[in-house]
Amino acid sequence: MTVADLSVLAHPEFHPGLRVKMILRDINASIRQADRLITFSQFTRNELIDQMGADPARVHAVPLAADTNFMPRCADAAAPVLARYGLTWGGYCLSVGTIEPRKRVDLMLDAFERLEPALKNRYPLALIGDRGWLSGATHRRIGALAQQGQVRYLGYLPQEDLPLVYSGAAACLYTSLYEGFGLPAVEAMASGVPLVTMRAAALPEVCGDGAILVTPGDIDAFSEAITRVLTDNTCAVRLAQRGRTIAAQYGWERTTRETVAVYQLALGL
Repeated sequence: MTVADLSVLAHPEFHPGLRVKMILRDINASIRQADRLITFSQFTRNELIDQMGADPARVHAVPLAADTNFMPRCADAAAPVLARYGLTWGGYCLSVGTIEPRKRVDLMLDAFERLEPALKNRYPLALIGDRGWLSGATHRRIGALAQQGQVRYLGYLPQEDLPLVYSGAAACLYTSLYEGFGLPAVEAMASGVPLVTMRAAALPEVCGDGAILVTPGDIDAFSEAITRVLTDNTCAVRLAQRGRTIAAQYGWERTTRETVAVYQLALGL
């Protein structure tokens, strides 16, 4: 059995009521009956053990990975795709993720609005992600900021375009309050883009020192971190280099190998 995260238990307010009801009804029995449990991080593994009473010997953390298409690119390679979305190389901040309460896009917008006008004008915020649950108010705010030229909502992007849009960003921002892994963070690091994210849930484990980690809810600190990445080239280069090193620790070959090993244990092979 694979458990991506326990956000329904940790933050039921971030999920539709029916989803919470169904998972709460079934999760305890499922954990008891499973021969082996796979999580995507030690963070979620620890939650299963500490909060759900799972046997530590049966719980295995197997990290995910970014696709190999997420890598640093040159401006010329990315330019045709960026032009399709009205973006310029190194001329925007980027956030990738479903627009929903758990992703705390509202906090990101608060932090972005506190930037100096010159930075907001030079590096507008490009948002990529589907419209999620309870996102109406956030989308109205995004629309208002888009009219001011500060935000561009791109919606869902084809998978072949996404790595190129990552690679052209001046910075990636990820404000999710709770992740069992945080794949967009690894995609950003693999792309060689400086990352600002939250010191929350699995993100410190996954990102290490390859990102600036901000205390959840500290809007001023998040805004200051964005400013630092956009104005301090030494900091930006260091983060990009360290992020690539950390992202390289994750790979689908590793994920496959470790997943197969858990299934072999479950089968007694």
